[in-house]
Amino acid sequence: MKHLSKGMLLLALICLSFGVPPKKIKVLFFGDSITQAGVQPNGYIVKLDSIIKQSHLPDSIELTGAGIGGNKVYDLYLRMEEDVLKKNPDVVVIYVGINDVWHKATSGTGTDPDKYE
Repeated sequence: MKHLSKGMLLLALICLSFGVPPKKIKVLFFGDSITQAGVQPNGYIVKLDSIIKQSHLPDSIELTGAGIGGNKVYDLYLRMEEDVLKKNPDVVVIYVGINDVWHKATSGTGTDPDKYE
């Protein structure tokens, strides 16, 4: 989680380094329950949004979470049109894989490595 926070901060800094853009940069976080929790109070998406607002660019970057608990990579594939493409984001951050591995190890319903790739 520490590396994820650093990665999100890096993403914010990269976006901010280009100055004030003429339009909002839409960043969509697409994934499973970890992404779903990211929009809850103290979630990583909420914290990143707070960092952006403190930088005085709140109207320049829009963060959106599209996470559903229990999803695996194939579920994201099925949700791609509705939850990503129709929203026309500039950046998509994909965070998925925990359920693919965990469900495979515990109940055999996870995703085979070749299918995940």
